[in-house]
Amino acid sequence: MLALALFSVAHALPVDGGVQVALYETGGDFAEEILSAQAFDIEEPIVSGEAACYDAVGIENLNVHIPIQSADIRFSQDILSIDIFFDEIHGEDMVIFGQDDDWADACPSFELDFHSFQITNGRVHLALAPRIEDNAVQMEVASTPVISGEIQTDIDWVPDTLILSFIEDKIFEVLSEKIQEAVPGLVSEYVDTSLYADQIGDLALDVDLSDIEIGPHALMVGLNLDAEWRGESCLVTGAPESPEGRSPDIDFGTGDGSALGVGLTEHQINGLLLGAYSDGLLCFEHGPLSGALDALGDSIGAPIEDPELEVDFGGPPTLRLDEDRMRLRLDDFHLALTGTVDGVETEFLGLDANIEAAVEISVDQEISAIVLDLVYVDLDLKAFQADALLSDREGAEDRMVAFLEGWVMDVVADRVQNVALYSSLFHAMNYFIRLDAAGAINGGLLLRASLFDGDDPQVDTSPPQTQVRILSATDTELQAEWKGTDDKADALSYAWRIDGGEWSAWTAETWGILPAPAPGTHFLEVRSRDGWSNVDPTPALLAFEIVAPAEKDEGCMCASSRAPLGGLAWLVLPALWVRRRR
Repeated sequence: MLALALFSVAHALPVDGGVQVALYETGGDFAEEILSAQAFDIEEPIVSGEAACYDAVGIENLNVHIPIQSADIRFSQDILSIDIFFDEIHGEDMVIFGQDDDWADACPSFELDFHSFQITNGRVHLALAPRIEDNAVQMEVASTPVISGEIQTDIDWVPDTLILSFIEDKIFEVLSEKIQEAVPGLVSEYVDTSLYADQIGDLALDVDLSDIEIGPHALMVGLNLDAEWRGESCLVTGAPESPEGRSPDIDFGTGDGSALGVGLTEHQINGLLLGAYSDGLLCFEHGPLSGALDALGDSIGAPIEDPELEVDFGGPPTLRLDEDRMRLRLDDFHLALTGTVDGVETEFLGLDANIEAAVEISVDQEISAIVLDLVYVDLDLKAFQADALLSDREGAEDRMVAFLEGWVMDVVADRVQNVALYSSLFHAMNYFIRLDAAGAINGGLLLRASLFDGDDPQVDTSPPQTQVRILSATDTELQAEWKGTDDKADALSYAWRIDGGEWSAWTAETWGILPAPAPGTHFLEVRSRDGWSNVDPTPALLAFEIVAPAEKDEGCMCASSRAPLGGLAWLVLPALWVRRRR
């Protein structure tokens, strides 16, 4: 999504909107590169006007090619100033004519071949003022642009210099009109809401532009974002009519070299959470969370029959954003676990609680991902019963409550560290948006990003190649080492799996301790990913065999001199680098 704000408090020019984005000066440089790749063409059957003593003087088959060489974009108060410099502007194979119906003027009609013309050192200055109309950004030309340049013409003959001057002026006039028409539209299309309002899977996004401003250092747009879940869900009643949260003017700082700053207000994020709750997206019976039921039900096992998990959110989650930390609160959370034992329906576990979690969001450049660190989880149990799971020993339930509220929550917080949530690289319309930083601020969430054209030499579209080897093994684990090679000097991240199972999370580590599978022949795969999210399509593949003690062969070749524990012998390839052939 796109929308804009500004850098320092001293220069801040706020815009209204739940999403605010600042196009920093570096982003202006990116826009300059986009403009520099443009070229325009003009084809007019006839252009004419009065000149000298002629009733009409004009050009037939006027054709002009206008290549842009470079552009210089500057932000000033309420105005976007653009200086455009052109490569050679030219046209060819035209006709000029003069007509006069008054024979007494001594201006005989004529028609002459206009072989070609060239304009060198062409330049134009444009001043654009933005506005929002019909939920779209419109750029209006604040003053008539004047094109300058040196023109040379190849014409067999002209009656006098006045006619030649008229022809040259007419060419510059047509150029000016074309520039006024083409450039504002080109700038406007990059903040067109149709680029961001779309349906992603079952999630429909709607964007409402609310404000646009230009300050001394940035172009700023404010917008509001609405999302609607259109997939499977459940009926939710009693949802609040409006979300909680603050709506500050985001302070983006100086950008630190980034091209874009994107800010989401606390009110906007809570509005999205409220929308997800109202649309039934957070139901466990249906929708994306329904898979949790099967996983928890399977974990119960015999002798419990028909286990059922009832989960209810008493209201939408609410988020509070403070400096460097996000707090997510869920009030009136209800969970009940029931099943049948010996034909009797039994409630094994029931709890009602308020839950609060504090998390930190950042960008890990080594694994090219937005990552989450759980700082703490606070579980406030309002009601709890687990009679069927606990002994009759006095105080057992109280000790279970203390156990859940204390040690379990601490362990959860310790385990949820540097969890990759999403890739930090986005690709659209042959452009790349690469997140540089992300974090909470007072009343909002702030992200900074760099922009790249698909043809930028820094952009990498080639995947890396991966190698793997096993260093040592025991009856419970094996230690493997991996590495990758890439055509760019970006940091690489890695993921592994055994026997075609689920891939592990991406890690920047070049080695790992993996759980030992059961005796038999197995396959270890490792793939690498570069900083541009290119993944090795042919992961490194290493075959190894675990032999039970009775089948141990004294001549086996192990990857380590360390003796295997528990009577297991490892038959693996020697500790050499292995990769799959391409």
